[in-house]
Amino acid sequence: MVIIAKRGYEILDNSNPLQLIEYAARLCYKSENFQTGKEFIQRLWKGNGKDSHMSPFEHAQFIFEVPEWYFKIFQKLLNRHYIVLSIDTINKKPRYVVSGNFRSFYELSDYNKDISGFIKEVIEYPLYMIYKQYPDLFKTPLEPVEELSFKVLKYEDLTPLEIERHWRVSVKFISNRGISHEAVRNSSSEDFRGSYSQLSTRYCDFSKDKHGKEIKIVVSSTIMEGSQEYKTFMDFYAQCERIYMYLRDNGTKPQVARDALPIGLETEWIQSMNMFQWMHFLNQRSSSDAHPDMVDLVKPLREEFVKRYPMLKWE
Repeated sequence: MVIIAKRGYEILDNSNPLQLIEYAARLCYKSENFQTGKEFIQRLWKGNGKDSHMSPFEHAQFIFEVPEWYFKIFQKLLNRHYIVLSIDTINKKPRYVVSGNFRSFYELSDYNKDISGFIKEVIEYPLYMIYKQYPDLFKTPLEPVEELSFKVLKYEDLTPLEIERHWRVSVKFISNRGISHEAVRNSSSEDFRGSYSQLSTRYCDFSKDKHGKEIKIVVSSTIMEGSQEYKTFMDFYAQCERIYMYLRDNGTKPQVARDALPIGLETEWIQSMNMFQWMHFLNQRSSSDAHPDMVDLVKPLREEFVKRYPMLKWE
């Protein structure tokens, strides 16, 4: 039986990066209730072997205050859009800040592994800082490197400019796959590219008891319940469900049977962006030109963000 689900969102707690990473990874497979911590996280981390899943590590970030000379080296070497640099003035002195997610710092080190000497240590230092703070992430300890004058910055340490450029927020959305496609499309521009983890129709088998042997639909807010249009859609969704279940009962794999699933299928995804990216996304997707269902989803989120971050220029 087709189930009607409601759209919504939840701003996630990012105070424990490893929990956030595991939650994002498990959302893809709908196993959030089975969080195990260290062992699962280590299996995801690419540096620990072949069985890796690195995209959830994009949801966790580090923000550093760095010396000017280090900042200039990063400016020359930087080729990863997930690492952000900024200069702001505090007490009439410039402050140099570098931020990035766990995956970006790992890949920066991995892609430049042929570099040797002092520059290599400079590149690898953010990864070493992650290791010092979260050793459970690594099966094998990292070799000590020379200490650099880095300072890890928290939200309360940041200026408004630094909040805009460096502070990342993760939000879990529930809607249908049509709206999720629009959200993920926001990554087409490099300046506004976020990080995403989404429920997988390849790995989630809706014919199993775990999913109630049914599909869930998020109906467009523009369709009036009880109308002929509504009945037509519901008949279509019921037919999609019957075809999917028939295919699964006859041995078709979920990754193939999913082709029978409608774009109105309920989905969940976690979206992480810095505040500059969120401002662009929320302003664009809550405008009168946006899809009505997208507006219904993100307009209250924008209002909540405006209250949380009044120091930013939202208009």
